[in-house]
Order: sequence, then C-alpha cells, then structure tokens
Amino acid sequence: MDTITTAKNKVPALNHRIASCAIVPWGIFHAAVVAAVLLLAPAAQALTLPDGATLVRVEEAGLAPYRIALGPHAAATGAHVMAEGDVTRQTWQIPDFDGTTEELMGMLQMQLEGDGFTAEFRCADRDCGGFDFRFALDVGQAPAMYVDLGDYAYLSANRTVTDGQEYIALMVSQGGGRGYVNLTRVAPPGFLPEPVAVSSRAPLNTQVNPDEFTAELLQTGRATLDDLEFETGASSLSGNTYPSLIVLAAYLARNTAAEVALVGHTDVEGSLDGNIALSRARAASVRQFLINELGVRADQVVADGVGYLAPRASNLDADGRQANRRVEVVLITDQ
Repeated sequence: MDTITTAKNKVPALNHRIASCAIVPWGIFHAAVVAAVLLLAPAAQALTLPDGATLVRVEEAGLAPYRIALGPHAAATGAHVMAEGDVTRQTWQIPDFDGTTEELMGMLQMQLEGDGFTAEFRCADRDCGGFDFRFALDVGQAPAMYVDLGDYAYLSANRTVTDGQEYIALMVSQGGGRGYVNLTRVAPPGFLPEPVAVSSRAPLNTQVNPDEFTAELLQTGRATLDDLEFETGASSLSGNTYPSLIVLAAYLARNTAAEVALVGHTDVEGSLDGNIALSRARAASVRQFLINELGVRADQVVADGVGYLAPRASNLDADGRQANRRVEVVLITDQ
C-alpha cells in the first residue's frame, strides 16, 4: 500500500461495484453468510453482531482513496488521513434493536481489537462534530445505512498486515427501532484477511437432568446454562437444540408466575465497556431463543450482563477463560 499522507482535498466519490445487496438472515446461518460474503467480495471484513442482524449491502470500490477520520470534524481542516488501497464496505441492519449505539460500538470495537486492530479515534455524535463530521465521510447511504445526527458513534482503527497497513472506519447508529452498522475497510491490494471474530459458538452436548437443574435454581436462586459455549467476541446462538434452555422453558411453562433474569458473563480479554456490551448481547441472544424458539412469554425473562466482573474461574489460563464465558439464569420470583 502507498504511504498514508494527510490530505485536505475532497475524497472522490467511490465508483461502487455492488457485490451483493440481498437481505441475508444472520443468526444460525452465520457461517454460511460469511462464506458467501467472502466469495462475493474477497476483501470484505466480517463482524459478529446481535441475533437478527441482516447484512443488507456489500460494496467494492476497488483501488481508491478513502478518508479516515483521526479527530473531530474531519472536514478539510479536521484531522484525517487519506488511505489508498482496496476499499470495501459492509452494511448491516438490526431489527428490533433495543440497545444503545455506544454499547454496540463497544462490542464491535472489542472484536476488532481482538483481531489485532488498534483504535486511533472514537467519538459520538456531537463530540464528533455532528452534521459536518458525518457528511465529510462516506459511511454509506440510505436506505441501507441511516445515521441519526444526534445518536451515532464512529471508530477508526488500523493494524499492520503482510503488505502494509489495513484501515477500518466503523459507523454505528439507530433509528425507528432499528440498528445500523457500516464497516469500511482499506487494505493492500489482493490482501485476503481472516474474518474478524466470527461466531463459532456450539453446544457442548452437556447432559442436563431436569430435576437437578430445577432443584439448583430453586435452592440457590441461580443456575448456569453450561451447554452454551462462547468463543471470544461471539454472541449469537449457532446450534438448534440446547438441553438447558429446553428445561428452563419447561419450568417457566409450568410456573406461569415465575420470572427469571439471564445474566451474561465474559472473560477478561478486551475493555470493560466492550465486555459488558458483549455479555448483554449474549444474554439477549438466549432470551430471544427462549421466546422465539421455545415459546417462553417475554414478560417472564429479562436479560443483562456484567462483563468480566463476576468470574467463576481464573482468567489466567484458557480453560478458566472459557468457563467464564457463560450465561446464568437467576430466579427473580416463582409466584
């Protein structure tokens, strides 16, 4: 890649070649979607988003310059660099999004940092520069990408790769109950990266005894959903059956007045804010599975997360970190 230099000239409009604009379901088909995206757009980057996220647009601009913000305002006088390389973009939409842009950005930033990126600049709406900042950058266009000028977050990051530097520009916003994510990447020509933090979650085939599970929940007020395994940065359920969730759903069906809280936990890799956001996303994924797949009433279960603040094992080794990536169910009331 050419050396990055500070520039004040306006970025030429990208000569986009649309690789895919079909709406593709995420969730349990995550691996298939990633494979399809990599086939259609080899230079595209993949992120793990909350359940229900839809990849709505994949674009390739080819070899082109792209403005990366390194400070607020990012117009002609704002701090930025002009990166030269293969420019690609992915845009996702998240229906029924009930989180915050900062939580979503924190979760995605943790994934990028886990894949070797170093954050250069992060800001939110007014601190970025509001209208001027947003429209000085090419971060996707409606209807695929929507940016609320009073509620968005931006991140620029880079990492060293074999043939030079790889740059990331990430914009997150929400509106109308829907979340929006736009990821633009500038990489050396022909560089084929590994996907970022692809979800590889799978059940451990743990045998769950219904009587023992229910007894633990009633006696201690909590139980761990141990047949749900999380890899670093992953929040989506990828399997079809989870014995612990089936048992929990049956308990809630029998006890219609019972209410439980799902609490997500992580290991210590990444920032606290990012891990709290990720742990909440994990708990929310389990809640949606209970409601959508197992028929649990929505008012019987809530979801939250505490990041790495409540470990059950040491984070100094791989086994301990894996044990800490979990979701627990806490009994709020049974009457």
